[in-house]
Amino acid sequence: MKDNGSKKILAYLSIGQAERYRKYWKPEWDKKKPVWMSKESRRWKNTYMVSDLMHAEWQAIAKTMIDNAINAGFDGVLFSGIDSYKFLHSEKLKKQTIDFVNLMISYAKTKNSKFAVLIDDVDDLKIDAADGIVKQNLVYDWKSNGITGPKNSDADINKGIANLNYYKNNGKAVFVVEYVANDLWRDAKSVLDKHGFIGYSGLRLLDTLRLKQ
Repeated sequence: MKDNGSKKILAYLSIGQAERYRKYWKPEWDKKKPVWMSKESRRWKNTYMVSDLMHAEWQAIAKTMIDNAINAGFDGVLFSGIDSYKFLHSEKLKKQTIDFVNLMISYAKTKNSKFAVLIDDVDDLKIDAADGIVKQNLVYDWKSNGITGPKNSDADINKGIANLNYYKNNGKAVFVVEYVANDLWRDAKSVLDKHGFIGYSGLRLLDTLRLKQ
């Protein structure tokens, strides 16, 4: 799994949304959702918002995912799916999300102090305990086909940069994934290089790893 120690391999864990195709999914949930699970995501089929992250059952599921990643030999994790509060329009859930993510980071570090924890970027969420942050679509809109754009507005780009700078200025690693290539990637990369962010040009389907950037 490791390349002579020169590369770090992280597992992707969605700890804020429940996914029907994961091993933890129980058949009875198809008929009646548990009390901590809310509606299905409009963007991602078979993905459900977790409306009570601190519920004992969901905490146990999240901890098991972390345990599995550690036992499998991963160097760390990327916590994703932590923006359910936005889709559910819940300030209470926003605060709970901060507490929950910090709790899961503490749990992972207790298991392995060198275990790296990165988080998906959510513009108005600050998780100081994280080792780094991953931002998708900073420069080019997520609807881009990879060739023609569209580009995000200057206001949205600047807002994203400000949030990433918060982490960078606090000594955290900052990664940005743009789903564009060629001239659009060169344009995006110039923005990332200017601010000292680590960039990657990827394919939207995530089924191919671009080694040459």
